[in-house]
Parts: sequence; C-alpha cells; structure tokens
Amino acid sequence: MALIISGCITVISAYNTFFDNKGMWIAYNNALNEIYKLKLEISFAEKQGVPVDDKTIESFKNQYQDILDKVNNKWTESKSK
Repeated sequence: MALIISGCITVISAYNTFFDNKGMWIAYNNALNEIYKLKLEISFAEKQGVPVDDKTIESFKNQYQDILDKVNNKWTESKSK
C-alpha cells in the first residue's frame, strides 16, 4: 500500500512540475492585465482624437507582440525546467 501511495505522489508531483499551473496562471493573468492596459490606451487615443496613422498602429502592434512574447517566453521557460 505504501508503495502505491508513494507512486501516486510521484506522479502528482511530476504533473505539477511539468504543467506549472500556478506559474502559468500568474503569467496569463499578467498578460491579460497588459492587454487590458493596451486596450485602454487604444480607447483613450481614439477618444482624444489622436490620428491613427501607420506609426501609431505599428506601435500598438509592437506592444501587443511584446505581451505575447513575454507569455511565450514564460511558457518555454517553464517547460525547459
């Protein structure tokens, strides 16, 4: 019985280490907050009447891509442990 319980504990521990649910939840939550911030910046720029030229669009796109890159790097980092 003790062997079965210790085997189950090992499997559960490996699952938690591999999937890193807490760390990824934090990373996704941070990314969501940054996306909300970017959305607010875009809405604020629209309401202020800021001209939406190619430079502004490129800036918003780059900010969005940076958010995605951070989350992807965190995911890659958690899987390489």
